[in-house]
Amino acid sequence: MLAFFNSKEIKRAFTAAFVIAFAVILLLLSFREIISNDFWWHLALGKWMLATNSFLMNDIFSYTFQGQPWLNSTWIFDLVIFKLFESTSYIGLNIFRFFVFGGTFFFLYKAARLKNTSIILILSIFLLTLPQMRPFLRPEITYPLFLSFFLWALYAYKYNRSKLIYLLPLIEVIWVNTHGSFLAGPILTGIFFGSELIRAITRSDNQVRKLLKQPLLKTYFFIFLATVLATLVSPYGYKIYLLLYAIMSDQESLRSIAEWRKQPITNFLQITFIPLSTFILLTWASFILLIRTIKNCIKQRHTIPRFIESLPLEDMVLFGVFLYFSIQYGRLNFTFSILLALLISRHITPFLTRKKAALWITAFALLSFSFVLYTQHSNLNFDSGPRAFHYPEESITFTLNNKLSGPLFNNYGDGGYLIWHLYPQHRLFIDGRTPNLYDNNFYWYYRSLNNDNIFEKISGTYQFNLALLPNGSQLANKLSDNDEWALVFFDNASQVLTRRSTSTSEFIEDHEYTTYSPNMPEAAFNAFCNNDEAREKLESELERHMTEVKYPLFSWLITANLTIECDGSTHEDYARAVNFMEQAIELQPNNNEYHYKLGVLYLEIDRYEDALSEFKKSYSIAKSKQSLTGQGIAYHNMGNYQKAEKLFKKTPFLPGETPPEYYQIYGRVSYQLDNNKKAIELLHRYLDLIDIDRITAQDYLDLSHAYEDNEEPEKATEYLERAAGLSKPSE
Repeated sequence: MLAFFNSKEIKRAFTAAFVIAFAVILLLLSFREIISNDFWWHLALGKWMLATNSFLMNDIFSYTFQGQPWLNSTWIFDLVIFKLFESTSYIGLNIFRFFVFGGTFFFLYKAARLKNTSIILILSIFLLTLPQMRPFLRPEITYPLFLSFFLWALYAYKYNRSKLIYLLPLIEVIWVNTHGSFLAGPILTGIFFGSELIRAITRSDNQVRKLLKQPLLKTYFFIFLATVLATLVSPYGYKIYLLLYAIMSDQESLRSIAEWRKQPITNFLQITFIPLSTFILLTWASFILLIRTIKNCIKQRHTIPRFIESLPLEDMVLFGVFLYFSIQYGRLNFTFSILLALLISRHITPFLTRKKAALWITAFALLSFSFVLYTQHSNLNFDSGPRAFHYPEESITFTLNNKLSGPLFNNYGDGGYLIWHLYPQHRLFIDGRTPNLYDNNFYWYYRSLNNDNIFEKISGTYQFNLALLPNGSQLANKLSDNDEWALVFFDNASQVLTRRSTSTSEFIEDHEYTTYSPNMPEAAFNAFCNNDEAREKLESELERHMTEVKYPLFSWLITANLTIECDGSTHEDYARAVNFMEQAIELQPNNNEYHYKLGVLYLEIDRYEDALSEFKKSYSIAKSKQSLTGQGIAYHNMGNYQKAEKLFKKTPFLPGETPPEYYQIYGRVSYQLDNNKKAIELLHRYLDLIDIDRITAQDYLDLSHAYEDNEEPEKATEYLERAAGLSKPSE
């Protein structure tokens, strides 16, 4: 067995497989949909700079901080992505992202190979960093790229006196104009200079003349100084440090963003779920290996100078510094993870005790697992733009086509997309540049807008009379409940509201939704079922919405819900609702709610096998009590009571709320399987859950039959009489 794995041909084949598969995983991570709102304002900045041939010094995108000093420290990234987007659309952006990711791991691999570590082992360790990756198309993806190049150049100079180190000041100039993490450059060169300074002091016996003559130390010092000076080579000079300080000290806005919050130290003392578990694993593995390396240095019983010389000072300081920043800011986990992967690959080889064949097999299994994981969840899409219906595209079009006037009130998460599409016609209330531009006080007020007093204060100060807000958001609900505002349009992502005034009264009269809204709870449908006038009004606005919106997913879903909930729905109503849900599934095939609703509709028109298929699809997307109950009902209707009972027994262990029909049909299944006592218990639970006007004669008959077979004739007669008091049960 070992001879087989140790042959050169097998080694080469395994290595080639690892490299190819790792590249495929990076491809899957790179060619995916745009999911970051910040991407859009970076795109707008690139467009603005090319159009004006200038650097931005003041805010132009918001009316709340219009003209305030604002520095664009990411202008190189902004120009690159705009030119790529302009020339190649999304595919060029994804190719760019792939090369950034590929470059990161290539430089990291080159640094790891300086210690002659196995290629397969290196890639296996790198795999553990992938769950920590943040594949957003934002300037932050360049941080690991710059970091890994610096590490490669610094280690290459330490071991091989590579001239790569002389490129670092130039790379730092690019870094400082690409992303705010540029300060890591001087930190890295400073760590290597400081470590070498400690060694040089021990070598020189504290003699300054000997100290100054050491070429390695002089080079590190020169590179450190040049890298520090390189941070000033930007359109903003020293002000870039003021911007960095302002961002990092802006606690009100920064700490309100989850990714910037401080991580509890207790996270490192417990087993957590992926992806944090891989980060914790890397941290502890790196720490243990460093301790073992230090322990081995102590065992050598060198003199003090030789002991200092043998210590991995750079690795120790890198671990401590980056661990500190990773705890302070959770979003830095990935960059710390790739450093940890390098440290592990540098220190693991001397401590390997397993046979190489076992290591290869383990690594290959890990690679296979990771490959399957990413192919299942990466949503590979070569020309991948925004997620379907994730952005308020049609609401923006409606706003522009109808020339609605601002000031515009918006949610900060949508700000980047609104900037890209609405500037210069509209400037924004707030956007994703929050910690860069908006001060603590303003952001506190924004976060407190659900308070009526705060809302009135801010509304009075900025006088916004137009709002574009996400459906279901607290602010959207707040305005919808406010008589001063009218809902005039909504798509699948957002809604447009305008303030009532004499100048907008005619427009509101033509466009306002008074009955239908995108946030209608399912419980509301019963009221429409029993009120012909209200139902007619709702259906009228549904029809209008279906003509206004290209893909009215909400209207299709509401129509399906209305059809299901109202007993008076006709066969034509069901056929129409089925058609709507089928269209919705075609547009969003991974929406479990659509599959579930289609399954319910199929049940109502006696297409039980089709219903079962849809419930299974819903269950495969998101396991829930509802979808499994639907399967059980379908099996019951097909007469497969044993299968239905098996599913009903599993249902309580799933997430979600238990639908009342679970108890009704489970009770009927139990009766068919001669478990009358169980049937009685379940049927009573069903009756207790639903409103009395929804109880049918068949429900009472079910109980009557169960009591009769359970030899309780008095109870059987009681519920038989109740059934007789209602309409005739369905056959």
